[in-house]
Order: sequence, then C-alpha cells, then structure tokens
Amino acid sequence: MRGKGTHDPSLNPNAYPMTDETSYPSAVRIRVSGRSLGVFDLPDDPADHRGILSWYSQKRDRKLREAGSYGYLLIAHIPPQVLRDAEKAGRFVIRFEVDESLPGGLAIYGERFGRHPLDPTLAFVLKN
Repeated sequence: MRGKGTHDPSLNPNAYPMTDETSYPSAVRIRVSGRSLGVFDLPDDPADHRGILSWYSQKRDRKLREAGSYGYLLIAHIPPQVLRDAEKAGRFVIRFEVDESLPGGLAIYGERFGRHPLDPTLAFVLKN
C-alpha cells in the first residue's frame, strides 16, 4: 500500500486500505424462490495478497481501485422441496440480501476478481 500505513490511508489518493486489525463485518441472507437458506456472516472486507485476481484485473492506469480485495467463498445447500416448488412455479429466483443486523455491504466476485477464479456457480448434484 502506498501512503503512510493503515493508520491513515487517505494521505495518498492512490492508497487502498488493506486487511488489518480493524474489520468491517457484514452479513448476507440467501433466498431461493422466497425461502431463506440462512444468514451467512462476512467477518471482514479483506484485501491483501490473497486477492491476486483483483490486483491483476484492475485497469493499468496507476490508480488502485480493488487492489487485493477478495471476500469469502460461500456455499449454501438448497433443500429438494425448494427445487420442486421452483419447478412447479416455472421459475428459480436466487436473491442475496444484506442483513439489517450488519449492513456493511456485499460484493460478488467473478472469475477475474477476488480470490477464487470462478463465476457465481449453481451446481446440481443428483443422487439416486
């Protein structure tokens, strides 16, 4: 990071606050076709070397934007009944909501940003 450290990243307009002892928690609720799959804690808005895809994919204009930002990989299991109900309704809606208890925001990363080189993915595992 450029500037004079995490104590005042605003000293340099090209600075980006990295992960340090101050965390910025949030929470997200995932709903599928109106049914809640749960609330998932996002303990911080991390940014460091693990967000290599964000470093690599930003514009090359000597200004940091999302440098090293990476987030967390969330996995939510959808109950079979929710899938059956969605099939009957003829539509399948996935909704991400920032929970009121921790309104810190939400960023969804794709294959070129963050830590994991994949787009948001829905995987169906069929079992007999």
